[in-house]
Amino acid sequence: MTRAITLALAAQACGSRHHELRIGQARFAELLPKLIWHHDLPLNFANSVHIFAVSELARQHVTVVLTGEGADELFGGYPRYSIPRITELLSSTPSALRQPLAALLERLPDTPAARVGSMCAGR
Repeated sequence: MTRAITLALAAQACGSRHHELRIGQARFAELLPKLIWHHDLPLNFANSVHIFAVSELARQHVTVVLTGEGADELFGGYPRYSIPRITELLSSTPSALRQPLAALLERLPDTPAARVGSMCAGR
């Protein structure tokens, strides 16, 4: 099955219309200065230009767009949501193991687990 057929079937199943936008080097180079001006600072996300181009296309058809790539959820979610789970795990750990485990977590690179380890160690 070709990509076009797959996309058409997905749009049909969702009851939506599919629009495809391809950004070449010339269009990217044209949009980049515009995005830097709008952000008023250097871009920190590689896909900012592409999201802007999709937004321009969407505006031709609708007023409001809900977006999301889903990659963050696919790879474990946002770090801020990990802290409660890690804290709960530590609080259910026997007290004799809690301090050594917190010290071990604290040694990890800058991660939610390391932040919880620091909190548990009182730092």
